[in-house]
Amino acid sequence: MSAKTSAKKRKSIPVLLGLRAYARHRGCAPSSVEEAVAAGRIKRDPGGLFDRDQCDRDWKANTRHAGAEKPAEISAEPVSTGGLKPPDYNESRARSEAARADRLELDNRVRCGELIEVAAVVPLIDLIAQVINEGHEQVCARFPDEVAVEENPRLIRKRLKEELHGVQHRLADAVRQFQKSLKRPAA
Repeated sequence: MSAKTSAKKRKSIPVLLGLRAYARHRGCAPSSVEEAVAAGRIKRDPGGLFDRDQCDRDWKANTRHAGAEKPAEISAEPVSTGGLKPPDYNESRARSEAARADRLELDNRVRCGELIEVAAVVPLIDLIAQVINEGHEQVCARFPDEVAVEENPRLIRKRLKEELHGVQHRLADAVRQFQKSLKRPAA
């Protein structure tokens, strides 16, 4: 028997593989092989095994690879851009670098405590409103009784000023407490 005849006989003997072995050969999951069988892209032999060479040919012929699209028809006519030019590379790069620098500057200002997020300010606004409302209610509850017995307008103004000054101090204390809660440990 010649070397050519022997080589032909070796080629004609099919290499039969099980599901997992064929999946390993293809470099895919066994479920992908099962999907290909269910879709009719490849077939098992009567014994339930896969003829490696035949299945490889069928797989290639019947499987659309991810990202592959049908080839577009090539037209001899030039494509119109509607008068628009693509942006210059250097301009695009400069815009990209400027935007990146802006983002880094904002991040740096947030880290330094110069800027805070809007979501962090909402509790402060609620706290300020609460302190003002409580102060207003307290002044309104105490002040009329004190003013009712006092006839001197200067003393009334002085007493009102003291009450409002107390509300301002409570408000300033609340804001300082809020600022402390925003302090982050140094990075």
